[in-house]
Amino acid sequence: MTGAKKLLLVSVALVTFLTGCIYIAGMQVERSVLNTDFYDGLLKHTALGSALQTAFTSQMQQQMEDAPPVAADLMVESMSKAVTAEWIEKQLLIVVDDALAMVDGQQETLMATIELENRKQIFKREFEEAVEALSEREKEQLGLEEKGSQGDPVDITEAMDLPDDLPVAELLEGEAAAELETVVSGIQKFRSYFAFIPYAAFLLLMGLFYLLAGASDGLKWFGASATIAAVIFILGLLVTNSVLLPNTLGPHLVEDAPIDVTVVESTVDYTVGQMYTFPIYFAIFGLLLFAAGFAVSAAAGRG
Repeated sequence: MTGAKKLLLVSVALVTFLTGCIYIAGMQVERSVLNTDFYDGLLKHTALGSALQTAFTSQMQQQMEDAPPVAADLMVESMSKAVTAEWIEKQLLIVVDDALAMVDGQQETLMATIELENRKQIFKREFEEAVEALSEREKEQLGLEEKGSQGDPVDITEAMDLPDDLPVAELLEGEAAAELETVVSGIQKFRSYFAFIPYAAFLLLMGLFYLLAGASDGLKWFGASATIAAVIFILGLLVTNSVLLPNTLGPHLVEDAPIDVTVVESTVDYTVGQMYTFPIYFAIFGLLLFAAGFAVSAAAGRG
């Protein structure tokens, strides 16, 4: 084999390696952030729902700093019983399904609606029971002694002016809506290219290996390049999860996080952990091709 042919083989192998890395990364995106099952598993394996509920109640407490402490405590406690972690998780999955339906081209806008009527009734009931448990003195201090006042528990949900349902699309207006459309459009273009370009590239590279090295050695070169791509990808995940995130990116990710640091870390761990499966399959695929090259060589030798 001439030096020029060896250089071409190495060049094709390098392109195969890079194509393999890009293909693995693209498949991981499809199997994670673009897959409903990923979010379902994320909520089951992390305390994300509870963390979001805690963040919500904390935000509510901050907004009621000027209110009397007893009133603020009643409102926050009643709202926390209405807006439960389980309910938040359910709404998250509804929003995710709605967004992914846009990405899949099933709809052009967000169509989901968050139903609040039941939450309002639970909040009203909890607030009424909490007020009934107060002493007459506490009620007087809070201005709840007069029937029909704005603070009266019977009218609390009306006073708060909460809608019975909230279309998700209304949460995104102006620049946010434009950004969402841009992101969805970009993902759709990525999917349209990704549906055939990597496979066409692999077929072309396999043909080049065949022309440069023959059937048996071509399989070996392609299989080795694919296996190395998968192994490097897995090593990159290990380094990212064990070194880069904890020591470099980790502090910046959790510094201003609105939820508990441990939940952020467990979410990252789960996400990275889901990225090992496909590279392993791709490595096995490469090893099988590599072994097939030896099998072809052995068969040719016996012939």
